[in-house]
Amino acid sequence: MLLFDRVRPLAIPLSLVVVMMLSLAPLAPASAAPDTTTAVRVASAAPLKTAPVPTITGKTKVGYTLTAAPGIWGPAPVTLKYQWKANAVAIIGATAATYKLAAAQAGKALTVTVTGTKAGYTTAAKTSTATGAIAAGSLGPAPVPTITGTAKVGYTLTAVPGIWGPAPVTLKYQWKANAVAVIGATAATYKPAAAQAGKALTVTVTGTKAGYTAAAKTSAGTAAVTPAGPGVDVSWPQCGKPLPKGQSFAIIGVNNGLANNTNPCLATQLSWAATSTGGTGQPLVALYVNTGNPGTAGSWWPTSNTYAGKTVANPYGTCTKGSVGPACSYMYGYAKAYDDANIRGIKNPASYTWWLDVETENSWSTNKAANRADLEGMAAYFASIGAKTGLYSTGYQWAQIVGSVPSTSTLYAQRSWLAGASSLSNASSMCSAAPLTGGGKVTMTQYISGGFDYNKSCI
Repeated sequence: MLLFDRVRPLAIPLSLVVVMMLSLAPLAPASAAPDTTTAVRVASAAPLKTAPVPTITGKTKVGYTLTAAPGIWGPAPVTLKYQWKANAVAIIGATAATYKLAAAQAGKALTVTVTGTKAGYTTAAKTSTATGAIAAGSLGPAPVPTITGTAKVGYTLTAVPGIWGPAPVTLKYQWKANAVAVIGATAATYKPAAAQAGKALTVTVTGTKAGYTAAAKTSAGTAAVTPAGPGVDVSWPQCGKPLPKGQSFAIIGVNNGLANNTNPCLATQLSWAATSTGGTGQPLVALYVNTGNPGTAGSWWPTSNTYAGKTVANPYGTCTKGSVGPACSYMYGYAKAYDDANIRGIKNPASYTWWLDVETENSWSTNKAANRADLEGMAAYFASIGAKTGLYSTGYQWAQIVGSVPSTSTLYAQRSWLAGASSLSNASSMCSAAPLTGGGKVTMTQYISGGFDYNKSCI
């Protein structure tokens, strides 16, 4: 076989052939002109002929609408887009020809940028002159409030503000008596106190909203506030009877006429007492208990200083079986008070004021010192649970049962509830009468009207 028969043709890629051919082509002279037939020219976009600076019309106040006046752009038609800005910062979503001023823009200057576009033309943007600072908006509606309820001490008045806008608007309240602000009376409701008796009340409602000027509206005045009515005390004699309504305060008898039993209507009467309107210095609900000192003639009489599993510190010494002196009298009073607080069905007994009802119709010792010890024992138990006490009687009955109370006695500074007045007027004058004890104070007086015991608060 011949040598050249073994030579095979080379397989050269087409791209390489092209490169080789180009490299073999003769270079054109530097002075040769370019081939104009292959040159490409890009025409520049024409500017818009008219692109005026926009102007802004409208009231520059929160809640009002501004309008962009773009002018006439050309050659028509030109597509216009808008962007409102506050203090040169774009307002998100504010891309229409109009813009309603929001609270966030109060105090800021607004501009509008109008951008014109047209195929084959250069896009142009023009920005208006800035407005002055946007004024705070005016609340509207901002109605005059009204007052509902009874203008009487202890009764609740309610301010009706009306519908304020644009919602939401924060409302605040201030009640005034004869145009003078009542300290602390800043809720939508107000219960007039004794200090407001005889005065006309108004309420001022102030509306606030971010970006808006606060507005205040004052109601018409009420009639002069009437004083609080009297309180009422009831117990077992009133069981099943309709009870008065609208009492300022109530005192409920815990016992059924004697110190060792329970008023069968106690729960029902306590529920009624809870409807008291207040408006005096008295608690809405208080209690009174029957007292007595029957000695060994009673159904039970103490024989030691221990009661209900507790040994009581007795200022009169040791009570012994058969003794009816101050020591055992003290224990009897302590025991009856314990029973009143723990087995009569009174919830949270420490929260009440307990009045000790001292009357000659109950059993008493002829020993006034023993009777005083009996009442001291009752007061001592109530004091031990944190409850307040007071003394109820007439001057005559108190003198017959207890007599003079020394300053060393725990009864000496007790408040007095005086019975025996013939009318409200008489009860009012008795507020200045002498208390039952030398260190006490008359805080309440009682009179009878329409078959019920009514009470005038002296505080």
